[in-house]
Amino acid sequence: MKNKIIASLLIIITVLSNMQIAFFSESNNVGEYKKLLDDIVLFNVNNSDTESIGDWLANGAGGGTDFYMISLRMLGDDTDLSGYVSALEGYIASESVKSAVTKQKNGLALIAAGKRDSDFLQNLADSTIGQLGIMSYIYGLFLLNNGAPSMLYTSEGIAEKIVSMQFDDGGWAISGQYSDVDVTAITVQALAPHTEKNENIRSATERAIAFLSSKQLESGGFLSYGNENPESSAQVIIALTSMGIDPATDDRFIKNGKTAFDGMMLFHLDDGSFCHELGKNTNGMATYQAFMAITALIRFDYGLGPLFLFGKADDVPEEKIVSDVVITDPEQEEESLNNGKNITDEEENVHDITPTEQETVPENSEENGTNGRIWIAVAILLAGAALIVICVIKKQKPATFIAVILITGAAVAAVFLTDIQTPENYYGKTADKENIIGTVSIQIRCDIISQFESEYIPKDGIILPETYFEIEDGDTVYDILVEAVKKYSIHIETTGPKNMVYVNGINHLYEFDYGDLSGWIYRVNGEVVSVGCGQCTLKDGDKITWDYTRELGLDLD
Repeated sequence: MKNKIIASLLIIITVLSNMQIAFFSESNNVGEYKKLLDDIVLFNVNNSDTESIGDWLANGAGGGTDFYMISLRMLGDDTDLSGYVSALEGYIASESVKSAVTKQKNGLALIAAGKRDSDFLQNLADSTIGQLGIMSYIYGLFLLNNGAPSMLYTSEGIAEKIVSMQFDDGGWAISGQYSDVDVTAITVQALAPHTEKNENIRSATERAIAFLSSKQLESGGFLSYGNENPESSAQVIIALTSMGIDPATDDRFIKNGKTAFDGMMLFHLDDGSFCHELGKNTNGMATYQAFMAITALIRFDYGLGPLFLFGKADDVPEEKIVSDVVITDPEQEEESLNNGKNITDEEENVHDITPTEQETVPENSEENGTNGRIWIAVAILLAGAALIVICVIKKQKPATFIAVILITGAAVAAVFLTDIQTPENYYGKTADKENIIGTVSIQIRCDIISQFESEYIPKDGIILPETYFEIEDGDTVYDILVEAVKKYSIHIETTGPKNMVYVNGINHLYEFDYGDLSGWIYRVNGEVVSVGCGQCTLKDGDKITWDYTRELGLDLD
């Protein structure tokens, strides 16, 4: 009877744990969203050198708090923005910003903060629209939608231009032949105010919505550059609410009982922030984009307009949404927030070994590695023996003895079967090739950030000059990259299996380190390829270039 009760209980627990219930398809409870926003604000203020929301926003003006400010403005928050505006104007006056899109974002923030009369806005649209590909059209349209002056363009004209850039699959992308979820969602956000009066624009957005629906995963989330992430889900949520579509109830955006919000919440951390990859630490971009998406959901539930259409002062919720923050002990545990990306010593990829670590590797490392395995195995065997002795003393059943023996044996086998390599063994060591079909070249560059001071940025921007490698049939861009970094002791960090691998960092230069569009991009024979580097097979004579970019490749020659 007792066993039957336990079995029944286990069945109930299993059923409950596997129920596919969407977070907000069951209840549109704004209170849940408010709690999430409070936690994010509290996290940010307590992890900054500031003591209030206003100071925190001002401290990151032009760099990391602009979209928080816009979201708070659209929630009707009464935070004094004078310090933020002053800091942003100072940042703009420094003329350190060269990117057209970044300038447009700065202008959009000024409008949201109530500085429509800023001199910076007078020629901003005319001098930046179209200067940096589709993103400069999108953010240019955001500016025009919100009343930025222009002598050359109209909002409807730019909207029509963007529609003309739509791909056959219904979406948009920065480059290549295939649409990207994030770019498509942001484009829909910009086009949304024009859909009621323009049939062509409405038709384009409907095709884009169908594209986004087709890309939704069973988890409710979305992929971008081969990886599921919360930012893509956030952008889709903002796009849908901008179009008056309820992400919680629209059947097109509920997969396996999961919504885009569920997909985003997979990356929610206990401290209130969000990570970019499952199992990793806080990511600045993931957190602020989640904040924006939750803001869009609240505005939708209140029957208000799109997130990026700054209307009258009363076009905000009447009640206070974000609570006043309470500053915690400033001597809290330190976290490494490198422009929103945490870099830890626990990265999973075997390639994440720095050349400097080689200095501590003793000679005869292969022999030392073998000896180390032996000692580890001996320790495991001794531990197993001790457990068996305990089992004898406690007069355990034979099944317990068998379990201890099996676990001990498996642990010993793992020690000898796992490929544990020291940095010295890993670097400088490449596999011999038998069926060579040709030769390719590879170079790794970061010219676009060579003006910044860093021990990882060469003065000439060249991390690896053009170097030649032989290839076998089926070798990919990723295969040659790994071969190159191994041979020349260059740090690399990647995530995902080979066929969907994503390069997060090379030579300790990571995505998002130098802007929210920064990261690594590869080209073959000067052309951007639309598939991941683990899927791009090579042929004789191909020239591979890996470049660090601050504008998703649009700032490269």
